[in-house]
Amino acid sequence: MFRYLPLLLLACALALLSLRGPAPANAVATPDYVTTGGWFDQPPNMLFTFDNKVTFGGVMQCDAPLDQPNNLIVHYNGNLNNQPAEFKLETLTSATCTLNNPNDPDGGGQFRGNGTGRCNGGPATAFLIEMNDGGQGNANDSARFTINGTQSGCAFAVFATLLQGGQITLHAH
Repeated sequence: MFRYLPLLLLACALALLSLRGPAPANAVATPDYVTTGGWFDQPPNMLFTFDNKVTFGGVMQCDAPLDQPNNLIVHYNGNLNNQPAEFKLETLTSATCTLNNPNDPDGGGQFRGNGTGRCNGGPATAFLIEMNDGGQGNANDSARFTINGTQSGCAFAVFATLLQGGQITLHAH
């Protein structure tokens, strides 16, 4: 009787596995990280002079601060004195990502995060970093930043602005 026990256990295990059913054909995608690089002209508002170029680039994880790398550099002209500023992200303290369509990993989505870093050599905070991916091959990518630092020219805020060059890609698996 014990001679057939291993075969019986194997048959039971296979039967249990078959009860689970097949994996879904349309598995839901999960956002993982965003890669970005691009530029746009600063729109007119009260914080800075019109028609100064904002350039940026980086890679940031959707589950920050748990996953690395998280890098972002933003070049812009700061408020009032219109001084050039460079913000370098050092720590992405939180981040979230959402997909436009969870069934389409290439359909784009939104990255939102905040962190700390350096602006023109002094401490700075990125109160909001937002990257909007319009989807692969879509020209509707936009970026939004709210940065404040102790150094002159480091205060900066811009609403979601369409890129004039470059691309934002939210990667999902």
